[in-house]
This record gives sequence, C-alpha cells and structure tokens, in this order.
Amino acid sequence: MSYCDDIKDSLTPEEIIDIVTNVLGAHTYREQEDFIIFPTICHHIDSGEARLKLYYYKENKLFHCYTDCSDSFDIFGLFRRYYKLRDMEYDFYHDILFKIVDKDSVVFENNNYSYKPLRDKYRKRNRDIKLPAYPKNILNIYPKLYPEEWTYENISDDTMEYFGIRFSPLDNKIIIPHYDIDGNLVGVRARALNDSDITNFGKYMPIKIENQWYSHHLSLNLYGINLNKEAISRNKRVILFEGGVSPLSTFPLISGVH
Repeated sequence: MSYCDDIKDSLTPEEIIDIVTNVLGAHTYREQEDFIIFPTICHHIDSGEARLKLYYYKENKLFHCYTDCSDSFDIFGLFRRYYKLRDMEYDFYHDILFKIVDKDSVVFENNNYSYKPLRDKYRKRNRDIKLPAYPKNILNIYPKLYPEEWTYENISDDTMEYFGIRFSPLDNKIIIPHYDIDGNLVGVRARALNDSDITNFGKYMPIKIENQWYSHHLSLNLYGINLNKEAISRNKRVILFEGGVSPLSTFPLISGVH
C-alpha cells in the first residue's frame, strides 16, 4: 500500500468537496448518495464555463470526466490535469501532496499559489477532535480467520487475534479494526487480497456494511495505540511506523508484551 493510495482512500466526501472547491477553484457542485458532480475543471481553466460532467464516485474514490477527457483518475490525477492545463511546472510533494494533506495552508490566486508562513503550521492549534465511535458488534459478521498471507510477514495468529483481525471470505479481504486510545472502534479498513481489487481500488480501503462506510481520518488516530499505551507510558518511548501492518509484524517485540 503506497502512501498516496492511503491518503486517497482516507479522504472523505467532505474533504474532496473542500479540496476541489476551495483549492482547485470549482465554483459549484452537486452531491448525491453515491457520487458528487463537479464542473469539468480537468480541462476547463474557467470553472464557470465548465459543464457539470466531472463525477467523483465515493466508493472507489475516483473521478470520471464524461466529456472531453473521457477518462478516470484519482485526486492526484486531477491536480496533474490542473497544472498541465495551465502549463505550470510543479513539484509533486510540494504542489500536489502538500495541498491535499494540508490544504488549509494553500491558496490559489490567478493561477499561482501562495503558502502561509511556515511558522503558522507549527503554532499550537486546538486538535481536540473526537472521532465517532462505531458499535463493536458490527465485526461479528466476520469470522476470526487468519490469512496465511500475513504469516509470511511475521504476523502470527496470536498477534492477529490480539489486534482483533478478522477475515471476509466473501470479499477475500483481511478486516482491520481501528481503535482509539480508549478502545473505542473508530474505523474499520480492509486489506484486499484479490489482484483485481488491488488494481482497481488499492490494497487498503474502508469497509462498507449495509450502505454505511466505516471510515475515519487516519491522521487523527494512531493504529494500535490502545494496545501499546501502557508500554509507551512505562518505557517513555514510542516508535511510529508508516506501514499499516508494521505494528503487527513487530509485535510483541516493540510493544514489550510477553
């Protein structure tokens, strides 16, 4: 799972609307249950002259332009089209990735962009954001089966049981519950094992049960913090990983649990 795929999958419809309207300058949008319609800023510089033919599908996190482009692309692809349309050179990390993950610090003005002072990014801000808690019994529809694919990554059955890993035989996906520091279930993600799912949607994405997406802002919660908080407090040390399964593959060595 690449970092970009993880960001793409974590973006909520509200964040997509915010990025496309406030960062990329779409002047309007229409939201339906399964998709959002934007002006075709993928090939129109002036949003006001564009038709509402750019669809964003909430399930697969992809845009599709039904006019000139006739193509599908993710949020990163929409940024690339934005720059190419204006013959603007760009650096991927500073001019695309940064604007997606820290969009509040960026403003486009007359086809140019400006940053807020760097010091503003590190000023103390109120981060007391509480994620919604989901009922834990939703996990009961998935059996406690542990895929051999993860045993090859040094993740034992005991570790998967400890982290609450489950399996979806119907979808051939590993089910990964995410808990906050207090043990509340704040999200559930799935690790796809079918090549077709990985190609079309990426390795990791939130699960959907009866039209309910069990997604959450990954940047607002540390995976495994509920199981490691005592060891962190005891050792006065924390190790952060970028990889989604790293807390499992290093367990119990890093956590200090025996």
